[in-house]
Amino acid sequence: DMKKHMYNKKFSTAHWDSAVDDNLFFECFKNSSQQYRKEIYDIYFGATFINDEISYGNTMGVNASEAQYKNLLKIQEKYGVPISLTFNEMNRPLELLKEKNIKEFISFIKKYYKDGVRSCTISHTHLMRTGALQAAFPDMDWKNTVNHQVTSTQGFIDYVKLGYTTIQLDRDFNRNLAELKRVKPEANRLNVKTCLLIKEACMPECPFKTEHDCWQSGK
Repeated sequence: DMKKHMYNKKFSTAHWDSAVDDNLFFECFKNSSQQYRKEIYDIYFGATFINDEISYGNTMGVNASEAQYKNLLKIQEKYGVPISLTFNEMNRPLELLKEKNIKEFISFIKKYYKDGVRSCTISHTHLMRTGALQAAFPDMDWKNTVNHQVTSTQGFIDYVKLGYTTIQLDRDFNRNLAELKRVKPEANRLNVKTCLLIKEACMPECPFKTEHDCWQSGK
């Protein structure tokens, strides 16, 4: 029974479309199997906030173009697959905590929120701690980034207390089932979701990862 398939709504996938044709990702998704589409929990896409003193965006530096973004909205509306705005760059500007910049950043996100985007990955823990984003967008699902490298139950709880509603666990949990079993009841108690990285191109314990996560090539 396709409705009860064990992999339904299990995988968060990247919008990675650097092709000249803005419709490539949309056409591939549209023409994929129905079961494949049912297995996608959400599609995350990059954007970059820029003003006169800040550039803050996604680690990979590949942002969805306006046409690609419109196609993502079509996917969300037609297939019921949520799309997720992503700011996971680990170079998190202190200037973003200025009142003026917080207001401008909120205005930047508001465009997506008005369009129906209800999921956002954000790496800036100090900004999350202010509560300004949660107050401005009460229905947003706030994800931390796997680049935070949450590897323990205590770390999981700490990120929940910052205001995140979905905690992305470090891939270390793939090899630490005992700790994963401790996280699960805490997630239930705190009424938050968890997700776990199952695939990436980086080597385990890659010596370049920290710098890579801070270099945002879209600047």
